[in-house]
Amino acid sequence: MTRSRKPALSAASAHDVSMRVSRHCSRNSPALGCGVPGLRQHVAWAIILAWGGALLLGGCGSVTPPAEHAGRASASLQRQAGAPSDVVMHALSLVGTPYRYGGNTPQTGFDCSGLIRYVYLHSAGRALPRTVEELSRYGRQVAERELRAGDIVIFGQRGKPTHAGIYVGDGRFVHAPSKGGVVRLDQLSSRHWASRTFSYRRP
Repeated sequence: MTRSRKPALSAASAHDVSMRVSRHCSRNSPALGCGVPGLRQHVAWAIILAWGGALLLGGCGSVTPPAEHAGRASASLQRQAGAPSDVVMHALSLVGTPYRYGGNTPQTGFDCSGLIRYVYLHSAGRALPRTVEELSRYGRQVAERELRAGDIVIFGQRGKPTHAGIYVGDGRFVHAPSKGGVVRLDQLSSRHWASRTFSYRRP
């Protein structure tokens, strides 16, 4: 099926999200992503594209979204009550933070459950469990069709939960994988993660 093209994302829309990121970073200055010069604009575009198009993520460099992707993002953002949640903005602002087993701050690095706990504690004031095993039982389970931004995605193999991330919308999630070495944004539909999806939890 061929999708009709939508108008490109307006400069005003991009500016609005960028300002939201700036305000978020001002309140959460310890976040590594907020302290890197030029990264706020990168995070703003990451948020926009995470809702509506294919993300072009290149380290800490600037990202110029294609018009088609940006158009889908604009409409999708409107459907999401006009703005991403603080949880999602905070998670995206930490993309690029180094991985470290047992880590739970931007300064020391993160493992997967440490990232989730940090984001929820500092953006929502909620102390989520510290291990993947505990996260797999926390909150309530939701079906894939009910997923919404901020939900926790649990991955596992042979019936055992082994990894977790934060769903940010449009089939994407932020997580801290040991392979790759940094907090990053990935697609649930990718071959690797689709074969390991365990459950979805709403804190």
